Amino acid sequence: MRKSTLIFLLAALALAAGAIAQSITGDLVVNVTDSSGGAVSGAALNLVQVETNVKLSAVTDSLGNYLFVQLKPGRYTLEAGAPGFQRANLTDIAIAIGQRSHVDAKLTVGAVNEAVSVSAAAETLLTESASVGQVIGSRSIVDLPLNGRNFIQLAQISAGAAPIGIGTSPATSWTGRGDSTLSIDGGRETNNSFLVDGIETRNSRFGSAGIRPSADAIEEFSVQRGTFGAEFGRSSAIINTTIRSGTNGLHLALFEFLRNRNMDATDFFANRSGSSKPALTQNNYGTAVGGPVTLPFYKGKDKTFWFFNYEGFRQRQATTSTGLYPSPAQMAGNLADDSFGTGIFPLSSAFCQANAGSAKCHDAIDPSSGLPFPGNVIPANRLDPIVQKQLPYQPKPNVAATPNSARFPSFNTVGFPKTVNDWDQYNVRLDHHFTSRDVVYGTFSNSDESLLRPALRPLGGDVFPQSDRLYTVTYNRIITPALINEFRFGYNRSVTYRTAETSNTQDYASQVSA
Repeated sequence: MRKSTLIFLLAALALAAGAIAQSITGDLVVNVTDSSGGAVSGAALNLVQVETNVKLSAVTDSLGNYLFVQLKPGRYTLEAGAPGFQRANLTDIAIAIGQRSHVDAKLTVGAVNEAVSVSAAAETLLTESASVGQVIGSRSIVDLPLNGRNFIQLAQISAGAAPIGIGTSPATSWTGRGDSTLSIDGGRETNNSFLVDGIETRNSRFGSAGIRPSADAIEEFSVQRGTFGAEFGRSSAIINTTIRSGTNGLHLALFEFLRNRNMDATDFFANRSGSSKPALTQNNYGTAVGGPVTLPFYKGKDKTFWFFNYEGFRQRQATTSTGLYPSPAQMAGNLADDSFGTGIFPLSSAFCQANAGSAKCHDAIDPSSGLPFPGNVIPANRLDPIVQKQLPYQPKPNVAATPNSARFPSFNTVGFPKTVNDWDQYNVRLDHHFTSRDVVYGTFSNSDESLLRPALRPLGGDVFPQSDRLYTVTYNRIITPALINEFRFGYNRSVTYRTAETSNTQDYASQVSA
C-alpha cells in the first residue's frame, strides 16, 4: 500500500484573541491583578523559555489580560511589573502541546526594584478550552519502561485507550505490527489521527501510525479525545506529537539496551520437545544531540538551535509454534506408521477392530484398481515425484506420541521460527528566531523497517517492509498583539505492504516441478 500526501496549510491573519491553541504549540493566558483583585492594565510582561532563553515581551490590556500564542512546549518563567508595584516572578510554568494554560500574577504595592517569586507549577490552570485529553512529556517518555521504546505504548494506557492485538484488525494484520495503532473511547483504529509537527502521518488505508518518532526525539505528545479545537479534523481522537528542538546548552545522550534469553524461563512446549529456550537477542541503540548553532562566523545562542536523533533496532526473537505433521515413514508411503501418532490403519486391521469409529481408520484406495493398498502402504513407484521434492520444506515431527492411541495428538511437532525485525530512524530539527515575533523551524524524519514473521512451515511466513519520510516547515509571525499568521508546509510519504516470505527470492515452484 502506498501513500503519498502533500499537505499545505495556511492559517492567515487569525485573531489571537479568538484563536484556539495551534496543533503543535501551546498558549498561555496571563491575568495581572493587584492585592484587592483589581485588574492592572499596562503591566509589562516578559515570558522566557528556560531551555533557549528566548524572550517574549507584552503589555496587558484594560482587563489586565494578555494571551501569549504559539509557544513551543516546555518550561517558562514570567516576570510581571507595573509602576508602583513590586515585580512578580512566576517560575515553573509548563506549556503543553495543544493546550491553553492560565496563570494569575498578583502584584503588591512596593518599590519597582523589589520582587516576589512564586512557583506556578501548582497554579497553572486549563480553563480556556474544553479539550479533553492527556499530555505526556519527554521525561516520562524516556524514563518509563517501554519494550522497543515505542511511545504509542504510553498512549495505549491513557484514559479511554485500549491496545489492538495482532490479527484483530486490518492495520495489525496487514502491517504485521500491533504497536502502531489503538482504540480510543471504543472507536475504530481508523478514527485516530496521528500528527507529527502538525502533519498527518496516518496510513490512509489501514489507519495505523506512519512514522513513530524515537522516544528521544519527542518533546511531548498528547492524546486528545472527545472535544478539541476546530483546527483538528478528520478524526474523533488525535495523537499529537512534536519533535524536540535544541537548546542553549549542548546536550548529548547515547543509549544501548540489550535483551536476551538468559533470564527467561523455558516454556512448556520447549520442555516437551526437549529443546532449549527460544532464541532472543534484541539490541536497541542510538543517540540524541542538540544545541545552539555555532560556526566560526555565527553564534546562534538564544536564536538558532539544532537537534539530531538516530535510533537503531535489531531483533531476533524465536517463538514457540506447534503443528501436526505426517511421519517420514508415512511420506515414504507407509500410511499406517503410527510412530508420531498420525497413523492411518486399514479398516480390517486389529487396531480398527478394537477401536471402531476411530478417526485413524480408513482404507487407502488405489485409484487405478479401486481396491485398498495392502496394509495402507503405497509402493514407492506410485509416489508423486513433485510431492517428494517438497519434503525438505515440510516440518518433521519431533514430539513422541502415545502409540496406537485411538485419537490423533493435538501436536507432534514443535518449532521455533525466528522473527527478524530491523529498523533505522533519523530525526532532525532546526529552529531560528529572527525576532521575538518571527520564528521558523523545520524537521525531517526518516524511518526504514524490515519485519519478517516466519511460520513453522519453512518459507510459509510473511514479510512486512515499511518506510516513512516526513518533511515539515513552519513559520510563525506575530503581526500585532491581536493578529498572528502561521504558515506550515508538510510532505509525508509512507510505504507499507505485506508479501510472502518467498517473494523476490528463488523460484521454488520451478524447483519442485522440474
